[in-house]
Amino acid sequence: MKKIKIIVEKSKTGFSAYTPNYPGVFSLGTSWDHVRNEFAEAFAFHLEGMAEDGALIPKKYQLEFCLDLGQFFKHYNVFNVTALATYLKINPKLLHQYKDDHKIASEKTSTKIIQGIQDFANELLSSA
Repeated sequence: MKKIKIIVEKSKTGFSAYTPNYPGVFSLGTSWDHVRNEFAEAFAFHLEGMAEDGALIPKKYQLEFCLDLGQFFKHYNVFNVTALATYLKINPKLLHQYKDDHKIASEKTSTKIIQGIQDFANELLSSA
């Protein structure tokens, strides 16, 4: 099964996603789940077009969504990375490596971080 790496970035209106391996395939979404669903649909459509043109396409593939955490922390520069790592129960040194673009978080880790930030936001909203 071919793994296709998808980079997800924070935008002013939500999230954007693209893959360096298939130029021109991208999506926008208002949430993490929305951008993932939109990208999966756009990618499938792109592969259909490639197949119609006679190109070889992967029969089985897995999309791996990775949040560009360096870009995310630049967008939201109000977060103290060490404090956030402690709140999320993630190794602070590892979160700093994601922030500084020394490592790219896996889809599982990206999802955990996004969910933790959403939980934090909900906690703040419930105390307002």
